[in-house]
Amino acid sequence: MKMLMKKAPLFLFAIVMAFSFSLAASAAPSADQAAAAPVVSFQSANGSWIKVNGDGSVTADAGSADQAAKFDLIPVDAQYFALKSRSNGKFASFKADGTVVASAASVGTTEKVAITYVVNTPQEKAIQAKALSNGKYVSAVNGGGGKIVVNVASPSKFETFKVKNWK
Repeated sequence: MKMLMKKAPLFLFAIVMAFSFSLAASAAPSADQAAAAPVVSFQSANGSWIKVNGDGSVTADAGSADQAAKFDLIPVDAQYFALKSRSNGKFASFKADGTVVASAASVGTTEKVAITYVVNTPQEKAIQAKALSNGKYVSAVNGGGGKIVVNVASPSKFETFKVKNWK
């Protein structure tokens, strides 16, 4: 059971924690799902926070989890989630070429990630995210301090992010 919970997808955790959103089968999240979605921030291996910059680029170089480092974690279906930036209102796109940018107005294939908890205790949460667009894991280059990419086949510590849940 302990091993199962370590690898349980985020939607199972959300159900257990009684988040009040439903997992719709549609490709686009509903307004209700977006409104009820948890607000989260992600911390890289070196302690920096993932943020969306003014140009929509996504980096792991924020010193604190301010507005630019907050995302709505929106369920898209029973397997995938979308991350909507709180700073620019756009969805993060995980491109097949490995780039990550928050510039999408709606959710399509490139905005979907499967999220798996690798640490799931009341005190600490850590996840790994795998993009639907190319089947690769989201990674903080050099563990943080620079770009976020989606180009790693087998996850390690640079592809593992601590989660701060704001609501």
